Amino acid sequence: MHTKLPLELRELIYQYLYLEDGPIPVGSYHFTIYVPEPLRSEDNNPPAHSEPFIIMPEGATRQDHSLERDEHVVYPDSRLLDPAYLGHALARDASMYYFKSNTFTVCTLENALSDFLFRDPIHNFIGGQTSLESAEPLGLIPIDYIRNLEIRVKYEHYFTYLTFYEELHDGEKTLIQGIFDALDDFSSRVSPATASQLHVEICMMSASIPLRDSLNERTHLNVLEAIRVPVYVLKHDLGADIKITHYDEYLSPFPKDKTAIFQLSKDQWSKEKRAFEAAGIEYSPLSYLVARTTNPSEHMRLIRDTTELRWGLRFALDSSCTQPIAEFGRWPNVVSETAHHR
Repeated sequence: MHTKLPLELRELIYQYLYLEDGPIPVGSYHFTIYVPEPLRSEDNNPPAHSEPFIIMPEGATRQDHSLERDEHVVYPDSRLLDPAYLGHALARDASMYYFKSNTFTVCTLENALSDFLFRDPIHNFIGGQTSLESAEPLGLIPIDYIRNLEIRVKYEHYFTYLTFYEELHDGEKTLIQGIFDALDDFSSRVSPATASQLHVEICMMSASIPLRDSLNERTHLNVLEAIRVPVYVLKHDLGADIKITHYDEYLSPFPKDKTAIFQLSKDQWSKEKRAFEAAGIEYSPLSYLVARTTNPSEHMRLIRDTTELRWGLRFALDSSCTQPIAEFGRWPNVVSETAHHR
């Protein structure tokens, strides 16, 4: 029935019903405080990490950390997209418009990225009287239609649970590897044709600890390493339009644009890939981890070497490089994870 309407009228209706003014958050961790798996127990009582008090200057807006879904936003599991409510054909047509016309923001935590981007939207409506076996797929994958995507690399929870999580689950390595795995899975599954039409913003979200500069810098460098290879794959191999930002209320009320620090040219990136292939080594972010050490001078040397030699930065949290990446120090420096941790 909906196909009998002129396309222009149909799009006006879709625009009224489905077009949102801001990014649409996807995944439960936009609405809950993330607790790492080993700590989801009444027996564990991790300390609260109080956020520093920040006075917001005029024109600044806080990043949305709300715990409640906005009842005025159409989410991917909204009734307005449910084929049981709309009918299969209309739900499919509306979903294509919805995914193509909006910006979505998804966290790297657990399987939020892959579950949203690479599964038929019918999974959003499974439950109650509807089972996966009885539901007819819509026959589309969101990533094939999405044009604007924000990926939130959330690690503001990390310092809160550092002591507990480290003892229980080798926390830092798990955090860094998990970030890399989520982004690597995304960059390896998206097709070049789709990526070339995709605008991606990767937003690193942290909560720095006041007066703990070296700890903040070390953790930030490790998170940069976790996103580094997927960023270059998206940028140079797949042709995506990519932007990198960093948001930390302790450092600034505004997100900082970090795109410029990913300065390897396409030729340099190709050379790095060939170096790994020639060595027969698979890249791992853990090979370049700035590890914790009880020796203060060694700790500062590791931070300085990684900051200057691998990234061309003067300080770890800078937004622009002071020197180009050259063939010395830590680039391309092909290292296996086993060798790194000897």
